[in-house]
Amino acid sequence: MAGELTEELMSYSPAAMKYSYRIIESPLPVTNYLSTLKVNKTKTGSTVVWTATFKAKPGISDNDAKKTMAGVYRAGLDNLTNVVK
Repeated sequence: MAGELTEELMSYSPAAMKYSYRIIESPLPVTNYLSTLKVNKTKTGSTVVWTATFKAKPGISDNDAKKTMAGVYRAGLDNLTNVVK
């Protein structure tokens, strides 16, 4: 999927290791997108929790929108392991 994303940082807390953002414009099949990423410490390292709410764009099924976004999240989380190595 080609195209530019325009995002806006909604909140940022280094102490809580958490931030929230919204997508203003994108080629993704969703609207009203709001997401939060949070890093939780564990005994052996950390876990990342990425949550979001969104609606499918008109003409896109909810299932197709969810499948596309699941792929975006998987790619993003997989990339984190590349950064840490």
